[in-house]
Amino acid sequence: MDLTPLSVAPKILPPAEKQLPNESLRLWSGVTDAIVSKQFSRATTLKQELEERQRDRAKAREENKTPWKPRFFTGTVTPLGKPELTEEGRQVLKALQEQRWELKESDVTGA
Repeated sequence: MDLTPLSVAPKILPPAEKQLPNESLRLWSGVTDAIVSKQFSRATTLKQELEERQRDRAKAREENKTPWKPRFFTGTVTPLGKPELTEEGRQVLKALQEQRWELKESDVTGA
């Protein structure tokens, strides 16, 4: 199969200042910057710190018996492997396509 004629779909990203603190580009920006500047030890340290915080939050949810629930996806995929959006996920995707960046932080634990 020749994939050459296929083009990558452009990503729709809010400006950095409009992104929430837990969005990937912001959350991992220190790691990315360290890799780009070839500071691999620093990148490794930052990555380990991020992952440890994620493990700590998961442990706290487990101890509190608070299930983690995805905010924008149902947690299942269609038979074709496509993720299924929640209603909030559909609304956010539509807003992003219209370049409306008013995404708010979730007030639901675990989302």
